[in-house]
Amino acid sequence: MFDLSPYSLIGIIICINLFSTVLAKVFQQKFRLGIYNIIQYNFFNALIACVFLFFANRFVININLATFVFAAVCALFSIISLTLQYIAYSCVSISLISIVSASGSIIAPTVFGIIFFNEPLTLRLIISIICILSALTVPILRNQSFGLTKKGLVICLIYILYSGLPTILSQLYARNKYVVDNFSYFFITNVIILTLTGTALLFLATQYKLKKQEKPSMLDIKQIANIAVRCFFSQSISLLSIIILKEMSASVYSVTTTALGLVGAALLSGFIFKEKFPPENFLALVLAVAAIIIGS
Repeated sequence: MFDLSPYSLIGIIICINLFSTVLAKVFQQKFRLGIYNIIQYNFFNALIACVFLFFANRFVININLATFVFAAVCALFSIISLTLQYIAYSCVSISLISIVSASGSIIAPTVFGIIFFNEPLTLRLIISIICILSALTVPILRNQSFGLTKKGLVICLIYILYSGLPTILSQLYARNKYVVDNFSYFFITNVIILTLTGTALLFLATQYKLKKQEKPSMLDIKQIANIAVRCFFSQSISLLSIIILKEMSASVYSVTTTALGLVGAALLSGFIFKEKFPPENFLALVLAVAAIIIGS
């Protein structure tokens, strides 16, 4: 696998994402949104990830200071994402969050790469970015009006700034010569997340008991099995992204994965879920394909 070109690995990532999307849609049908359930979900995800990575690395976990710092920051990003997501859904529509999140994941790594890694800002890249940002915004803005409050606007701005940070962190890690193997890095990250979410669950359980409130039910075996498969997919994508970012600029990686993701989602929507495909979605698909062709 490691002898494949970056674009071939991106293709693998997109295919994995499509399978994961199908499983996510099944999972969401019975998942109740709430702080306890979100933390519980992340706890099981981190636990399963630790087991997978430990076995995948043949029961060997390496650690040094550089790797631990990267892992701690990565875990912090995950916790911030968890918190930000919960706050965002209370005051901003899911559609708008999807726009600002995807847009930020392109803009931030591009700006960072240009400033700190001297990545070239070519005309082709600029046109490609414009195409993909248009593809993200046209379908939703065509059908919805967003009555944003000041709080919602602040959340959106934070989301735009934050969304690209995981890709930037992966790029920094991929180019750092002092870190250990990728499996150990993600294992340590998930151990930190597991510790934090486990502590949070114990605290919330205690609070429910003190206030004599009924604690939300635990996830059932089918939900945990669903999380396990998607966790395997997620960790595989993380490992592949590190390999890709050693050879590809973050800006090209972000645009390509987002564009291919839109194309894949459109095919999944039409052929698997039999959802309607209005003209504006077709325009978004054309723009996404244009972004891929121009940017690659």
